[in-house]
Amino acid sequence: MKKLIILIVSVFLLVPMTNAQEKTAFNTARNLKLENESKEQQISIDVSDEYDTFALSIDSNIHEGKLSIEIFDPSGEKQGNFSIGCQVGGANNPTTKEVVQGQFRKTFQKPKKGKWVVKIIPQNAHAQINITVTQIQN
Repeated sequence: MKKLIILIVSVFLLVPMTNAQEKTAFNTARNLKLENESKEQQISIDVSDEYDTFALSIDSNIHEGKLSIEIFDPSGEKQGNFSIGCQVGGANNPTTKEVVQGQFRKTFQKPKKGKWVVKIIPQNAHAQINITVTQIQN
């Protein structure tokens, strides 16, 4: 009986699971540097039919000014936003330096297909923004 249990466990561990799925991931990364910028900008992201999952990661550092970021799906519906800004330093107090960091992470299962938009709205911003997009095919 002991040998039978060992045999069954050994077979179970050696045979690959039939429910295992292959996944393919596609990643892109963008880095933007803003220097005293106040002009609104947009980044378009194409989400295609071949991917089931869409993940968006935005990291930002700001040294002066304010920054808002908004995310819109292809139908124009807002899917998220955040704002960061400096409160000390800058032109009023040049001896004090402040760095504010913001992060946004969101994953969409079965996302709407088409052009998603990341809207960047700076106000006298000295900032760096990193946008990483991951699309996964199950």
